[in-house]
Amino acid sequence: MAQKSPSVFAPTQPAPFCEQTILNTMESAIKFSPMVPWVEPFDVQRRLEQLRGFLDPNNPHYQPERQHVNIKAAIKLYEEGKIDGEKKVFIMNGKIVDKKEIFKGPDCSWSEGKFHQYALKHSYGQGPYRDNFHEVLASF
Repeated sequence: MAQKSPSVFAPTQPAPFCEQTILNTMESAIKFSPMVPWVEPFDVQRRLEQLRGFLDPNNPHYQPERQHVNIKAAIKLYEEGKIDGEKKVFIMNGKIVDKKEIFKGPDCSWSEGKFHQYALKHSYGQGPYRDNFHEVLASF
């Protein structure tokens, strides 16, 4: 009969990889670290540059001609301070419209502002909960 080797975790012996020292893992200066990261403030000037780029045919993100009236309207609304990039705004034919309006006609629409992505809880491993959505921080 083969003899069993002594267990490394036997209560009479400490594990060979354990040390009897206490490590200080805290930084000398504790910094505030929120549970939910702060969202970066909206940069209107940067957005204006992006929108102007969408009108440039040499830009790889160039938008079709049919959207130009909406993009130009968005630029004008930002410059006049009528939109701030935080609140959702829908633009159709160069005018701000209600969200319902963008689904009615054949014309293109453009949206500005922050949108949040919603996900079903079971989509990331917490079980199916019917229509019980909750917010995932993902701004677009």
